Amino acid sequence: MDDARRHGAELGEEVCRVAAGKLAPVSGPLTTLLDQVDLPLRVVGREELAALAETGPSWQKGNAKTMLAMLERGATPPASYRAPVAVWQFGNDLTLVGLSGEVVVDYVFAIEKAVGPLRLWPAAYCNDYFGYIPSARVHAEGGYENRGLNSGAGWFAPEAERALVEKVRELALKAKRPPGGQPGGAVVP
Repeated sequence: MDDARRHGAELGEEVCRVAAGKLAPVSGPLTTLLDQVDLPLRVVGREELAALAETGPSWQKGNAKTMLAMLERGATPPASYRAPVAVWQFGNDLTLVGLSGEVVVDYVFAIEKAVGPLRLWPAAYCNDYFGYIPSARVHAEGGYENRGLNSGAGWFAPEAERALVEKVRELALKAKRPPGGQPGGAVVP
């Protein structure tokens, strides 16, 4: 509780600091785009699924059991999860990127690199919630962010990061986001 109180106080102080300063207006025209991206899921063999269902971490057992049941019925576990992605472009002032699911912080840096860091507001939990989307780095580390789909079957593959960031970049270009995030700015390759 001490940490929660401290973080709450820090957040409140920052809100007050920003609100006391000069706020920049956001103007249009507003361009909104919504599309979907197929996020690749890991291909997992029957033996690995059986082991995870029996002795794996609690956060992997449910998915493993669901996928084993699918295989026993003769069904194939899905190869990808279709996730919505939104980009709202407010003139040259701001780009809001609406990501679905719970993304890890690495996505902020990856999207900044893909479309430029300025005037960018990435947001998660938009339009769908299905669980964490780990970055390739977090995927390699392991841990609970790799728990996979909360409802359904599967764990995201490391390539999901690239697919999601490429979709954001595509939509930002279609929405006419200024290169680098500001008029006259350069796009980071």
